[in-house]
Amino acid sequence: MKKQIDFLIQGVKNIKEVGALTRSGPALCKKMISPIPTDKDVVVVELGAGDGVITKHLLNRISPKSKVISIELLEDMYKKLAQIEDQRLSAIHGTIDNLDQILEEHNIENFDHLVSAVPFMIMDNEYVVSFLSKYKNRINKGGSFTQMHYGFKRKFYENIFGNAKAHYVAANVPPALVVESIIV
Repeated sequence: MKKQIDFLIQGVKNIKEVGALTRSGPALCKKMISPIPTDKDVVVVELGAGDGVITKHLLNRISPKSKVISIELLEDMYKKLAQIEDQRLSAIHGTIDNLDQILEEHNIENFDHLVSAVPFMIMDNEYVVSFLSKYKNRINKGGSFTQMHYGFKRKFYENIFGNAKAHYVAANVPPALVVESIIV
């Protein structure tokens, strides 16, 4: 319960950065990471990692030699994320605008999956299109992009990635959408 209250406080204080008032529930977390294989070594970039609720699901799913680079802007959320002890995780306190530098520091040219809880819906569309178009080209073929939303934007992502499926997660509070694109 304390984690939910802490998240609510951060959501109210920083709604433009958090984009939600509640933590992602188990059903939403599982849907967000469902395209990621369990039997293959992968590199996952997680944007808007918050307090690590999705991150923990990622770490439970991926292989022992996989890597997760999780980026969180808000210091209070990052502090919780950084408490997750797993050698496969690199928790980063920073902005997605520094993604090139972060990837370079971790010797990552391309990666396999991009998982995002960044509130792109409330950001400038031009910026979002430019950002995602750039990083789409760094996701390996067969990899994926997943984005959680509380509104419907499947066509928006389809225009960037060429394909997009929307999955309604009614078991989350509030109900959410996960947009999933497979890189071909």
